[in-house]
Amino acid sequence: DYDIDTAFAERAFTWAGLATIPLSPFYAEPPSLSVMRLCIAKRDETLDAAAARLAAFAAQLGRAGA
Repeated sequence: DYDIDTAFAERAFTWAGLATIPLSPFYAEPPSLSVMRLCIAKRDETLDAAAARLAAFAAQLGRAGA
């Protein structure tokens, strides 16, 4: 069974270079989740660049109708 959040994590990494952590592996029966897990123990410059990549990725998803 391939979870939607796992597919999203792969897409975020492939399209935007953002490494996220899917939450479904932490559940026996994954609930419907609308959040993603990120590591924020980074320098401000790294987080700023990641925020810009995340915004661009969200815009791509909007254009793609995903």
